[in-house]
Amino acid sequence: MTLKEMNRYLSLVNRLMWIMDHSGVSWQPEYAEEAEQIRKELKELRPIIEEARRERGGEEPCTEESCGNTGS
Repeated sequence: MTLKEMNRYLSLVNRLMWIMDHSGVSWQPEYAEEAEQIRKELKELRPIIEEARRERGGEEPCTEESCGNTGS
């Protein structure tokens, strides 16, 4: 993973959190399209992030199955 990829990932997460934080009265219709594009790019970057985490000996990420979240 390059520093550029890491910075891009963190920037996208930060922007998505900002959009979600403004999902009430501050909501702008264009946020929906931007959020979808961000999620798409994050999905593409996720395998790179996971590989870097494994290389550094990090813990496995929490998933619905591993953390017991059944969605109810």
